[in-house]
Amino acid sequence: MEFRSIHQLNADLARWSETLPRDIDLVVGIPRSGMLAATMLALHLHTPLADVDGLVAGRVLGGGARLGRDTDPSQIVVDARKILVVDDSTNRGGAIRAAKARVAPARHLDGRLLWGAPYAAAGAAEGLLDHWYEKVSRPRVFEWNVLHHSGLVDACMDLDGVLLGVPTSSPLPHHPRLVPGAQVGWLVTRRPEGERPEVERWLTEHGVRFRHLVMASDGPSGQTGRPEGLPRPDAQGKAALYTRTDAWLFVEEDLDQARTIADAARRPVYCAGVRAMIYPGTPLGGSPRPLDTARWRWHEGVRMQRKRASSWRRRAQGVWRSRTLPSR
Repeated sequence: MEFRSIHQLNADLARWSETLPRDIDLVVGIPRSGMLAATMLALHLHTPLADVDGLVAGRVLGGGARLGRDTDPSQIVVDARKILVVDDSTNRGGAIRAAKARVAPARHLDGRLLWGAPYAAAGAAEGLLDHWYEKVSRPRVFEWNVLHHSGLVDACMDLDGVLLGVPTSSPLPHHPRLVPGAQVGWLVTRRPEGERPEVERWLTEHGVRFRHLVMASDGPSGQTGRPEGLPRPDAQGKAALYTRTDAWLFVEEDLDQARTIADAARRPVYCAGVRAMIYPGTPLGGSPRPLDTARWRWHEGVRMQRKRASSWRRRAQGVWRSRTLPSR
């Protein structure tokens, strides 16, 4: 699991800025995440900043006093020798291709555009980008999108600490601490099974999408009566669930629990409390072990193959259902 924090992004952009062509006079960000990288990079390069729509319209964002009060904003796009259009990363290149299509009609930009991203997946940069800082292999996730990543549909997430922001023993709050931007595969809580109707109603009211709500037992037997129930109401139980679900990531609030889950499951855990990826057997901020990295890459490849096969099956079933038998 490759992870980059906002702090790491800023440091990498500073180093990248030292290697980029000196005639870049304007940095353009691809919304939304690309604007984060573009803003940081424009500060390091000391250049004006724009978004893609602004570039096409010939306008830039306000630059403040440091760029000079006598600079005519309407002339910046016209006078720029080279314009670097930046996304935060490339995976399959969809956002970069869409941005290229958006600026294609603007003929006044011909010959001046460069395309870049600090992080590029292997095989995604060549033929698509002019500049990149680092190849970052899959699976990967970034601090600025991990809690809204589409891959959360195959991930586990602690309910009480991450979404509610209150202890398990406390009543449900009036408002969630966080609403993930994507459906979550397994929401995990130590709240008892008897509270399921109330918790599910609260989640629905606040727009939290999930596939499974995993709760603890009402009694001392440790059995919830549901196959997806939490094996034990502690970090070891979360680790067992993490392994059993074959999820690719666990999101946990508490650092001590995150370390326990990572070591027990031998898989990475994103600790929302300290905004860091916790790797098994490594200290906070440490890098994953090479053998673990190879195993996770293999596991991610298998998971994506299963996901594609499932998508093809659903598509084929939909086509089959839509067919009508020929009349005789």
